[in-house]
Amino acid sequence: MKARNSLTSKVLRHFNRFLRSFGVSKLENHIRKGVPFFLTFLLVLTAGASLCHAESYEEYFGQGNKAYAQKNYNQAISNYTLAIGLNPSKYEVYFNRGNAYLENDKLGQAIQDYSNTININPQFFSAYNNRAYAYFLQDKFQKSWEEVKKLRALGGEPDPSFLEKLTKATEN
Repeated sequence: MKARNSLTSKVLRHFNRFLRSFGVSKLENHIRKGVPFFLTFLLVLTAGASLCHAESYEEYFGQGNKAYAQKNYNQAISNYTLAIGLNPSKYEVYFNRGNAYLENDKLGQAIQDYSNTININPQFFSAYNNRAYAYFLQDKFQKSWEEVKKLRALGGEPDPSFLEKLTKATEN
């Protein structure tokens, strides 16, 4: 019974929030204003059903990974963005969205997502490597080398083929 009451109170809290967006302060006020009970019941039922079927962070993240694997980078970005909206504290989703942006040649957005990844998890070596690569693609070789230095200072090592390309580009 307690679980049922907590679900009911959760639905009512969300429904009251929904009603406030239309200028009605609480469900009780909605009923007092003359809306028939069965309409209110239908609204509560619909709100509860939508809450139960709401996508979770894990679902959006998984859908983003699936879209990325299928090289559908725009869909991956959309799903990762929805996942971030539900849980902005997960570094993996920023990293993956950064990779999708990188694949779409949206280098500034990729760099921003790699920076977000690093802000959440400063020990995640791949974010430094990928941010260095994105700077490299922008012909910002000095910034790319700075990322390589940060990566090495943390005990990581950049991708050897990338490092070779960066070295050649800065020798000229």
